[in-house]
Amino acid sequence: MTPGGNYKSGKRSAAGFTLLEVLLAIGISAVVLTSVYSAFRVGWFSYKRLDSQSQILDSLRSSLNKLEKDLRNTFLFNGAAFKGAENEVSFITLIRVKDKEGFSYVEAARAIYKLEGANLMRAYLKNAEVLKQGAEPKFEPFLSDVSIFKFSYAKIDDSSGEPKLEWSGSFDAESEPEGSAGIPNAVRIELLLKPQGLPALSLKKSVFLPNGGAARP
Repeated sequence: MTPGGNYKSGKRSAAGFTLLEVLLAIGISAVVLTSVYSAFRVGWFSYKRLDSQSQILDSLRSSLNKLEKDLRNTFLFNGAAFKGAENEVSFITLIRVKDKEGFSYVEAARAIYKLEGANLMRAYLKNAEVLKQGAEPKFEPFLSDVSIFKFSYAKIDDSSGEPKLEWSGSFDAESEPEGSAGIPNAVRIELLLKPQGLPALSLKKSVFLPNGGAARP
């Protein structure tokens, strides 16, 4: 102890962090936070991508189920032939509708599906319009982001003694010989969807028609 009560020491008092230590800690924290944010961002975008794909697949599955149901419900109807081309099909089917009181019932309608640009469109002609010549159907988008959509139609060929399906890109019951099938035995659907920012989705499915092969009267 020196005169006056002052203490002297050869050691520096460690009262806190130095500026270098603070800067180093900030730098390490920044690197860690950046890594965590990057991992979170990648995970978030992956989740959004998978979620979008899942929604598109659900929508595609639901739409194809509706199309398949319409095809399976097709039946022979005098004066309303089954007509099919590569990008368009028209046929009589049964649909469920509701009246003004909210009661549902089943009625016959002509279903029309056709490809316009990147959209598969659908329309129904009901009541008197089913047989009305020149009736203008009101089309609504059924599937979007469509790159390829094709219909093929099958008839049973038993000329060789062994029945087999013969596929064609078109079917028109009116042009078939009298007494021949008025409805194809099956319809094959081929499609390719290209949603923006997502991988392409392709599908090929054959729908066998319960009333297929029924002979025209």
